[in-house]
Amino acid sequence: MSSNSEKKSIGRKAREEFSFEKRFLRLTSQGMDFDCFFVVGSENSVIGGHKFLFSAASEVFRAMFYGDFKNEEKITIEDLDPGGFEGMKHFIYTGEVDFTSTIHALHTYIAARKYLITHLLEKCKRFITDNLISADVLEFYEICNISKVSEFDELCYKIIQEESDKIVVSDHFLTANRQSIEMFLRSPSLKFTSEMEVFHHFQRWAIAEARRQKYSFDEITSNFNDLKKYIRFLTIDADEFVSKNELSLLLTEEEKKAIAANQRKFGSIPMPEYLSLEREERKIPSNYPFELEFEIDLIDLEYRATYSTPLERSASFPKNLRLKIELRFFYINFSVQQLNTSRSNSYLEIGLLQRIRYKIIVPTLRDGNLEWEGESKLEFKQFDRNRSSVFASIPKKEIEDAVSNERKVTIIFLCDFIRA
Repeated sequence: MSSNSEKKSIGRKAREEFSFEKRFLRLTSQGMDFDCFFVVGSENSVIGGHKFLFSAASEVFRAMFYGDFKNEEKITIEDLDPGGFEGMKHFIYTGEVDFTSTIHALHTYIAARKYLITHLLEKCKRFITDNLISADVLEFYEICNISKVSEFDELCYKIIQEESDKIVVSDHFLTANRQSIEMFLRSPSLKFTSEMEVFHHFQRWAIAEARRQKYSFDEITSNFNDLKKYIRFLTIDADEFVSKNELSLLLTEEEKKAIAANQRKFGSIPMPEYLSLEREERKIPSNYPFELEFEIDLIDLEYRATYSTPLERSASFPKNLRLKIELRFFYINFSVQQLNTSRSNSYLEIGLLQRIRYKIIVPTLRDGNLEWEGESKLEFKQFDRNRSSVFASIPKKEIEDAVSNERKVTIIFLCDFIRA
């Protein structure tokens, strides 16, 4: 057993190691012997530093402080965010990053790019890729545009397409700039059940923008024509369009009539040239938030006829469902079954589930994987607790042939639910 003196010695050594690793950070936190000052951003935030440490991290700083055209001790930097500069400084002094958000990481990335600190660039990229969320993506995209950063465009597009429904209820959506909304509306794939939802959220943003710009009533209908052209009006049901847009502030009466007429019979009357003639619906992105991987025994399935497994637990996933697999004649049926719970509290939650989008993958050793993908209506009856809703049927022989009649088969099941 260690003595008290040994324990104290270990504790003191740990504190010394921690202190040594943070030795340069202590210099800046205490403002010790600053020999240079940076005036950063539009608010002229003053950040102190040490020429030697900055020069050791970046050839740009080295030329700035020790080159032929060295600068004065106070340096003005107008094109960087103070938080991003502080993030870069933290890395210079510690070799570590301490990001508070992906926005902070992006500002740090922009600073690191300006001063050619490649190791920091990689750390920023990794953090952003792993942590950028729907609530921040529009603001993030706008900063990228202003600073001419294109490296994260694909990441932004992916999040916008796969999490559109979350973005439109985020704090930043109604204050987003015009370029971001245009990019959003131009997307060929958005996570909405109909184009009517796309137009509804666009209209929310447009009204907020009109208030900011103090547009008159007449200006509202004309000042958004450049964005209205991205709405696929002709993919909306005519009756739904008429009933939900009677009081729309974005559309003139002539536009409403032209759209409704062409929804009922395409080409019946001319459409305004700035409105879209697109008749193909946007694609719903094929991301699946719920995933299971398991193994079934085809021989055992013939005897038992049923295999079931609880679906992956998630805060947003119904807690009383399971995936059920049954052999019926020559087909393997996939269904979602409601578990037999003691109280019917969950019926409200189950009743909100309307459809399931699914993807079933069977890995094979030859000719790639077998895949089935689709969307199906779910039908749960309120007073039948153990009812299963079948959504897919797969020929058993097709699976047996693909796996060369092996007995055990791996199934990868991915799904998402569309609620009422």
